[in-house]
Amino acid sequence: MADNNRDTHVTRETHVEKSRSGSGMAFILGGVVVAVLVIAYFVFGGNGADTGAGDTNVNVEAPAVEGAADDAANAVEGAAESAGDAAEEATDGAN
Repeated sequence: MADNNRDTHVTRETHVEKSRSGSGMAFILGGVVVAVLVIAYFVFGGNGADTGAGDTNVNVEAPAVEGAADDAANAVEGAAESAGDAAEEATDGAN
């Protein structure tokens, strides 16, 4: 009869080395992605607020000009009289 040798032992060793070479870069890249998403949320109006891009009606009314010319004329006359009075006082004081 055949001799069956069943006492064969195989030993396998697996070595796993932990490398942290890319973990810092992944953390920074993840932070940049989160920051871009937050900015995009606010820029594209994630809160559903009205951006005011619809129709806008603006009415501007000019102030009333009735009597404005009279007021300006009176101001010019008053300034001229004051200047004339000051000139007379200066002339009288010099004599």
